[in-house]
Amino acid sequence: MNLIKKTSLCIALLCGLTNVSKSQVGTEDVFKVTFLNPGVSYEKSLGGIHTIYGQAFANFASSFTEDYYSDEYNFDFFVEPALSLQYRLYYNLNRREDRGKNTARNSGNYFTFINENRFTKAPLGFNDVKEAKIRPVIAGALGWGLQRNYDSRFSLDLYLGAGLKYAKTTTYDNYGQLYSANTTSFAFIGQINLGIWLGARD
Repeated sequence: MNLIKKTSLCIALLCGLTNVSKSQVGTEDVFKVTFLNPGVSYEKSLGGIHTIYGQAFANFASSFTEDYYSDEYNFDFFVEPALSLQYRLYYNLNRREDRGKNTARNSGNYFTFINENRFTKAPLGFNDVKEAKIRPVIAGALGWGLQRNYDSRFSLDLYLGAGLKYAKTTTYDNYGQLYSANTTSFAFIGQINLGIWLGARD
């Protein structure tokens, strides 16, 4: 079963959870400006406990690699444009409401399917080299997260996921010659986003 079929199956399973979770607290549209991972995000309610979340942000990354010929180590730091698109399913809004906790602006916990695209020259592995040109690094993952949007306008959004990433990778062959190939590898994806939500207070 390929990645697309697995992804479709996981989304269908997540959507199926709503058949046993009759939510009375619905999701809302939320627009935010983020400071950590500077950027903007917009979360669109699909009704019930479903949302689609999109974010454009500046990603900070570093790499530590070994030079094939000199055995020296190279450290590089990157500031790169990135996009994130997620499907989110909020599973505990009713429970939070029953306990008198904040549920405004999707303040709850969620399961998510994450698609993240970074545009970077950064090498992917210890034995790889920095790319000559910026190329996309595409990642997909299933994850879990929590979001809290307070009346003060402070916003906290954290998510973690595990999946696969796909990108052009340049490395050395057994003869010390550089070659490039498209590779797929395991990936952890996660963010802690701090920011402010915009719009009218209730």
